[in-house]
Amino acid sequence: MKLLNYMSLYLAVAILLIVSVWGTIYYFIMLGDVKRDVDEGLVNSKYIILRNVAANPHILDKSAFFGNNYSIRAISKANNLAKDHYQDTTRFIQHEIKYEPVRMLKTVFKHKNKLYELRVFASMVEEDDLISSLFKGLIGLYMAIIISSLIVQQLLVRRIWQPFRQLLDKLRDFQLDSHQDILPISTKITEFKEMNDVITSQMKQAMETYNSQKQFLENAAHELQTPLAVSINRLELLIEEDLKEEDRKHVAQVIRTLERLSRLNKSLLLLTKIENRQFIRKSPVSINDIFRYLLTEFRDLIEQKALTYSLHEEQELQWTMNRDLAIVLISNLLKNAIVHNHQHGKINIYIYDQLFAIENSGESTALDEKELFKRFKKQGKNKNSIGLGLAITKAVVNTYGLGIKYRFSTTHQFIVSS
Repeated sequence: MKLLNYMSLYLAVAILLIVSVWGTIYYFIMLGDVKRDVDEGLVNSKYIILRNVAANPHILDKSAFFGNNYSIRAISKANNLAKDHYQDTTRFIQHEIKYEPVRMLKTVFKHKNKLYELRVFASMVEEDDLISSLFKGLIGLYMAIIISSLIVQQLLVRRIWQPFRQLLDKLRDFQLDSHQDILPISTKITEFKEMNDVITSQMKQAMETYNSQKQFLENAAHELQTPLAVSINRLELLIEEDLKEEDRKHVAQVIRTLERLSRLNKSLLLLTKIENRQFIRKSPVSINDIFRYLLTEFRDLIEQKALTYSLHEEQELQWTMNRDLAIVLISNLLKNAIVHNHQHGKINIYIYDQLFAIENSGESTALDEKELFKRFKKQGKNKNSIGLGLAITKAVVNTYGLGIKYRFSTTHQFIVSS
């Protein structure tokens, strides 16, 4: 969920709670105000009736409400003579044929040494109608506030958060191998300024670290590979000299050891470069084309073991990645299928729109999945293996968010999927 929508959701819930609480409070306040206004009207009616009684004693004979809103009856005694009593009650309305809520004032007065009870009533607003009207008003108010808030967010909040969007775009477009200057964003908001300063500082530090590691790896590759290559060449020249057979075997063993050390050095440097994200350039790569190319390159190795292979191109598979790493990924899996196969074995390759699978015959037992992609973990009995091929494969897969699985039934199968 986007931050703006997340804020809108919480704002809507908060406003709903606030409107509900204040609506309830307002209802009771309004109901109290209505009763006070009605009570004031009842008191005013009482004084008018008492003045009319003084002027026209025949009014004392009115013992029922009839068309007027009061009644008077004689009583023998009264408690709280000077106190008015207010009461909520109902009265039957003839023309509506139903009972309506009314507010009644009961009081006692003395006329010519006789006590009389005066009842005055006034119509009240029905609470159901009041609640309904208030509820409709609150719903309208709530919708107006929400709509207004959304409009304000679209016009104002998006503008306020524009520096944040610029920071995200700068991070998204940032590449370690780019030599462009990191330009600060323009904003008056203190928090965004601090965020921009921290991000800019971290980006510069990352670029410096990346460049230093890149320089180290380049130097290491040159400084290690050069003496190894020189040593191997000299030993190859030496083995051509007139040496004893035993000495020739020793020299050949040293050459194989140095060659293995050279491969190990190259593999470790490659693995480090992959994990440090130094293969930045990406482009659409046809996996089908790479398989066809590598099968041609490995033909001699395949024929050496008298293997049969089949390439099933069900669909065209294309991934956006570094082409060199795509070749490393597929070549490692193909070499694994060839090296750990037996004589006259089989290799089947399946390519679909979202994945490819390499299936090969080999040992009759499954490999250890927990140890399979770890460094220097060798599978099989191949002495020339350095145990880094599948570790490099796993590093390439992780770099581009791909997935790799190993399965075993009667054959070994590696599946790489997007």
